[in-house]
Amino acid sequence: DWSSDVCSSDLGGAGPRRGVAVDDRQRLGDESARGQADRLMELAESAFDDKDCATAAAALAEAVDLYAHAGDRDGHAQALWRLGGARFCLRDYDECARTYARAAHAALEAEDVRLRASALWGRADALAQVDDWDEVLDSVDDALELMRQYGVRDNFARALLRQGRALPHRHLLG
Repeated sequence: DWSSDVCSSDLGGAGPRRGVAVDDRQRLGDESARGQADRLMELAESAFDDKDCATAAAALAEAVDLYAHAGDRDGHAQALWRLGGARFCLRDYDECARTYARAAHAALEAEDVRLRASALWGRADALAQVDDWDEVLDSVDDALELMRQYGVRDNFARALLRQGRALPHRHLLG
């Protein structure tokens, strides 16, 4: 399920530096905003590895702001997507869904179709946790269309298989 996806090493990028504490952010003062954000992403990754979603969320929220300040659209979108995963791990599903919606928008601006589709799918999973099935189906449909349209075949196949989770509830939506 989605929670195991977002809490796993799949969120990785450059690879975490083990043993780095969030308190090390104090040493970031003279680095550029992007450099600080990159470092926070590493700190968040390390926190995810330690199953510390609260620390990861705090670092990622800061990274989101720093990437935005630096004008780094790719970093901003990626940080938002990972923050959505942290909020899912914290079981803050409403905020998770809002964060994934922001990530989908940021991915659109960054022209990252895969990340946008993944953010829409994450939003759907968060909304499913609060039984907002109309929005779940809309988000799943949008994600599937992006995957189909842009030829993300592996993701599309996995998504089609997983869509079966929402389909049995479609009859309840009238």
